[in-house]
Parts: sequence; structure tokens; C-alpha cells
Amino acid sequence: MYEYFYVRSNQDWKDKYKFGYTSSKEGLIDRYQASITEHSEYSSYENIFEIKRESFCSQKYKEFDKFFSIGCRNKEFFEDCPLLNSFNGYLVEGRMKNEFMKKEGLSILEKIISDEFKNLGLILNKSFSKSECE
Repeated sequence: MYEYFYVRSNQDWKDKYKFGYTSSKEGLIDRYQASITEHSEYSSYENIFEIKRESFCSQKYKEFDKFFSIGCRNKEFFEDCPLLNSFNGYLVEGRMKNEFMKKEGLSILEKIISDEFKNLGLILNKSFSKSECE
């Protein structure tokens, strides 16, 4: 069974993306449809990553976006994941521990998911580009 990590944009957000997790394709549709209730326009997906959890997967975070929004913010150390360990500088700071990242961090996030997630037991099956998400 696949789970999904996504990166969304919205014209209401300046210089940042929102990232997140959902356990199903239906969750991706629900998030898209709900975005209009929170913003003046629909959000769009920049990337969707289809990921399979291996048996040895780190059980620290059930929702793997938390490796970024919690783990990186708390400067936790992830063995064999140097890019993930340095991703904190790309997170948007605020009072809330949110799931927003600076736009310039997108290529690093893509590399973490494609190259380092496997060290956490998360295997990338497919990466959908913005044009494939539309």
C-alpha cells in the first residue's frame, strides 16, 4: 500500500510551499478540494511522491512529513541522512510548528525523498511532477 507526501503552492503564499502527508489518493483529492475554503484560489500540487513503507521503517513518525516539521525543527539526528539533517534552514519560521518551507528548499526536499528516505525505510515508488498533478 502506498502513502503520499505532497508539496502544494497557492497564490496567497509568498515565497513558500506547504508540504504534507496523506495515507491515500483520496486524501490528496480532499486536500485539494478543501483548499478553496482556506484561500482565495485553489492550491496546486507542485509534487506528489508515492512512497511505500518498508518493514524496517523508522516508527518514530507515522506521518513521514513529521521528519521535516518536527524532526528537523528539533534538530534531531537521522543517521545516513545528511541533507535531512540540514533541512531546518529551509523551514518557514513562525509561532506555529507548521509544514511550510521556503521555495528554494524544493530541490533539496526532492533529493531527500529520492536519495535519503530509503535510509529511513521509506521507498519512493513514483514522483509526480507539477504537470502530472494537474
